[in-house]
This record gives sequence, structure tokens and C-alpha cells, in this order.
Amino acid sequence: WAMEHIKSKVLRGATPWKAGVGKLSLIQPSSAEEFVEFLRAATSSSSNPQHKDLYFHLLRCFTDADATMSGVIDADGFDQLIDIAAIAPRKYGFAPSAEAMFKTDAERKNSRSELFKSIDKDGGGTISFDEFLNWAMEHIKGKVTGGVKAEYQPMAIKEDSSLVAKNLPIYDDASSPADFAAFCKKAATDKSSPEHQQLYYHLLRCFSDADASMNGRIKKEDFDALIDVAGAAPRKFGFAPHASEMFSSVQERKDYRANLFRTINTEGTGEISFQEFLAWAMKHINGKVSHGVQSWAVVKHLAAPAPVPAATKKRTGLFSGCSCFSFV
Repeated sequence: WAMEHIKSKVLRGATPWKAGVGKLSLIQPSSAEEFVEFLRAATSSSSNPQHKDLYFHLLRCFTDADATMSGVIDADGFDQLIDIAAIAPRKYGFAPSAEAMFKTDAERKNSRSELFKSIDKDGGGTISFDEFLNWAMEHIKGKVTGGVKAEYQPMAIKEDSSLVAKNLPIYDDASSPADFAAFCKKAATDKSSPEHQQLYYHLLRCFSDADASMNGRIKKEDFDALIDVAGAAPRKFGFAPHASEMFSSVQERKDYRANLFRTINTEGTGEISFQEFLAWAMKHINGKVSHGVQSWAVVKHLAAPAPVPAATKKRTGLFSGCSCFSFV
């Protein structure tokens, strides 16, 4: 187990651990043979460590192409996504360059547009990460099962220097509550700011950490864990209470969050995508900071005059005008 675990780490490039830094690492095999071996293991079982690494690799590819940071990609973004995802196989000669495949840019775009439509099952004009992930996993499995060979000219790959920026935590040891509040306000109100990009990747890390099935979607049972993961940052700075302060029992907490889950899962599928969580979280955070965020201790003190039942505190404390910052 240890050997397999260590091997999966070095394939993605081992780096020192740092709190808040995510796993959006591109796989880094050292040879064509190792690359094929990795893909075979990754697609043979979802419980393999290689499957997890491939999940994060594909997540990184998707977010690199998500220029609008909205959690979805249109046909133009998909054209870019295909080139990003093809970097690894092209490095070892498992895929041709776009120039070798297509005579013109128009031919390339038309071909990829048709592929995009086949993935965009609902015809909405965009695809979310889970849709891309399902297609990519099946596509890769088909390739390695059929006996893939390195039959093209290997391509030199330029090292990606943007990984560090995308893995930055949204706070550090020197951050104060005021710094965190200012960060959240800037991130939620200015989509062109570096803070917005950092918050986008922070929420992505929260989502992927809670995606226990690694299929790009969160079920009601996983949503409970997602809220705790996302609430860790505001709790660190005193802007959110612990669940034990809000709910009188575990069942009460789960019931409340199940109701919240249903408001986000507007399609009633029983699962939410990163796009749905991202849209809700950004709107939720914007609503909090726009009213002037306060610490949970201050809010609790202001609400202290009369004892309030736990269920009532929960409704009035967070989602009925309260200006503390919490994911519940």
C-alpha cells in the first residue's frame, strides 16, 4: 500500500504540505510506459489512488479552461479544454497535435463542437465538470483498454507556472478577522480581482474534498460534510458558530442542511454540481458581506436578551438578516 501511495504522490509532483493548499496538480509521469500504467490503474477501479489523482488532474484541466470562473464551459471553452487535456498524452506521443489532425481552425472547431454537443446532454450550451469528467473517464478507459500505443511525435511541454497561484489559501497565519472580511468582500463583489479567483479555487477545493464518490457531484449525505469544510475558514476568524452552537442535535443539523440542499438542487436530481454550489456560495457570501459582516460572538451577544429555543436561533441567527458569515 505504501509503495502505491508514494508512487501516486510523486506522479503529481510531491510538494511540502501547507494548510489550505489544494490538490489541483497535473499528473507528471516520467515515461510513456508509466503514463499508460497509471491510466490503466486509474480507470480500472474508482478506489485506486491513481483514480483519485486522475480526478484531480481532470478537474485542473477543466478549471484551467473555465475562463469565466462560473463552473461551466461553453463550446469555445471546450475547444481550449481539449487542448489542455491533450497536453499529457501529446507529451509522450499518444495523441497528435491539433495542426496534424485538422487542416484549418474552422475544421477543428466544427469537429470539437460536435463532440461538445454529444457531452452536453441537455442541450443547454454549457457543460459542468461532472459531465466532462464522465466523458473523459470513459474516453480514457476506451483508449487504454484497446491497447494504446505511442505512435505520434512526442511534444515538448512548457512547465505550468500558474499552479501555485491556483492553490493559494484564502488566508495565512498573519491574517486578522478584518483582513478576512475585506478579502471576502473584494472576492464577492469584484469578479476581475485576484481575490475572486482565489475564492473560486477555495470553493472548488471544498467541493472536491467533499466529493467522496469522485464523480463531480455532491449528494445530500456529502453536502453535510461540504458545509463543514466550507465553514472552517469563517469559523477560524469567529464569523461563524460551530454546529453544536446552532443545533440541539445531529439530526436537527442534518434535517436543516437537507432542506438547504434542496433549495440549491433546483432540478431535484438529488445531487448538485460544482456549478450549482459555486453559484449559491458566491451569492450567499455576497449577501453577507454587503450588509457588513460581524463576528458570531457579537451577533450572539446582540441576540442575548431573551432565551431562544435552538430551532428559533438557527432561523434568526443566520438566514434571516443576520450579518455574521457562515455556511450553516
